[in-house]
This record gives sequence, C-alpha cells and structure tokens, in this order.
Amino acid sequence: MIDGVVQDWGDAAGDTRSTIIYVNNAAPGNDVKISGNFAGRGILVITGNLILSGALTYEGLVYVKGTITVSGGGGGLNVTGGVMAGGLASLNGNVTLNYDLATLMAVGRQNSG
Repeated sequence: MIDGVVQDWGDAAGDTRSTIIYVNNAAPGNDVKISGNFAGRGILVITGNLILSGALTYEGLVYVKGTITVSGGGGGLNVTGGVMAGGLASLNGNVTLNYDLATLMAVGRQNSG
C-alpha cells in the first residue's frame, strides 16, 4: 500500500497543482494497492500491476505497464483524464473513467516546471 507513503497527491479540488508519482514494482507479487477515500491530481506511473479501490477521485493520467484492477466503492471511483494499461484492465462496481484532453494538458503544464 502506498496510501501512507505518498504525502502529496496533487490538488484535485482546486486544480492548482499536480504531482508525478512513479512506482517501480515490476517484480511479480508486488502489486501497488491504493484504497480508501482520497483525491489526487497529476501523473501516476506504475511499472507493474495496480489495484485501485474505495472512493477515489483522481485527475490526470494513470499509466500502468502491467494490469489494472479498479473496484469502486459506495462513493464511487472517478478518474478524469486518462487511464492506460499494458495488460488486462478489470473494472468492478461504481467506477467512472472519463477521458478529458483538457485535464491531461493542464496536468502536463503543471508538471513541466
């Protein structure tokens, strides 16, 4: 779990800043698990597998070289921007994935400095 490790997920509420989070977890069995109730903005890069669950709001790009499993909870799991997976993508529950070029461009500009 990286929930307690990452201190700054970006500003999803005000759209003023974003973060780049890179996790190198390519070894088998090292799935990154993000769960709970939180919001973020930026670029999330995972070299292995990613499991998202809970009530999540994320703006930006989620790029996973492995597989991605998304399970939305009662509050819903929402990603606005883009999601890319090199492997299988599995979606379950209350999940909304919205491709939004304007969000991707804004996040890219915020991270270019």
